[in-house]
Amino acid sequence: MTTDKSSEVNQIKRVFKLLQLLHEPKYSVISLAKLFNVGRQTIYRDLELLEELGYFVDKKNNKYFIFEATPKTTFTEEETGLLHECIASISNSTPLKLSILKKLSASSYIAPQSDELKDKHLGTIVQKLQVAINSECSVKLINYHSLNTEEIKDRFVTPLKLSLDYSTLSAIETGKEKTYKVKRITDVEIQYDKKTGIRKAMNVDVFGCSSTESISIHLYLSKRAFQLFYEEYPSARVYLSKHKELNDFPYELKLDVQNYAGIGRWCLGLIGELKVIDDEGLRNYLNERLKIGGEF
Repeated sequence: MTTDKSSEVNQIKRVFKLLQLLHEPKYSVISLAKLFNVGRQTIYRDLELLEELGYFVDKKNNKYFIFEATPKTTFTEEETGLLHECIASISNSTPLKLSILKKLSASSYIAPQSDELKDKHLGTIVQKLQVAINSECSVKLINYHSLNTEEIKDRFVTPLKLSLDYSTLSAIETGKEKTYKVKRITDVEIQYDKKTGIRKAMNVDVFGCSSTESISIHLYLSKRAFQLFYEEYPSARVYLSKHKELNDFPYELKLDVQNYAGIGRWCLGLIGELKVIDDEGLRNYLNERLKIGGEF
């Protein structure tokens, strides 16, 4: 039991160190194994754990790195030390000194964060809230946990907007505008307009297309197609994952769309960079516009 516990602790330490090391393609599995004094299989297991935690691990010339849509600029350890020395010479009575030191520490050593929306459940909640906002519908926030009152109960609100990082919802409740943490919402139930009777709300997909019916799409993506989708549609990153079926298309995208127009435009801009696995209607839609068969 003690050995197993020690092994888990060592893996946690390695994973945190990997988060610092893999910001660029600099280390191979062999070099990482030597650095940590472990076997190659141990490093492979650590890399798999990183992916399970929501990080996209990629490699270039057999050297591994964590893919980020926008690489962060950080200070080196030497640069940070010099800046600390310079700032330390400033009088403590200067109100900005403490604030600068805090930001300096954060920007230098913080590990890259896995997207909050990598949680598929949170992604689904955000999608429902966006549908309600676009459709101007009220919603029931099921079992919302309020830290102010320590209550867990349903809240009936009219959603107004989501924050840029999708972590906070602004909504009207009992005539007042309030904010709600998305991660404290158990589920969302869209409410129908009582004045007009029951109606089916229009869903809006990631490409901005709307309808009352959804179509399930499954694509295999090249690294380029994956990177483009990752950067262009941050709220839908939850629907991306890696697979081992085709080396040229190592990523897959599974999501629902409302029609073929939006997803079709995106696919037509990436001919040769993706494979349509499902559905057949999308494949026919793309081939019809290309006027050739078998491309997708």
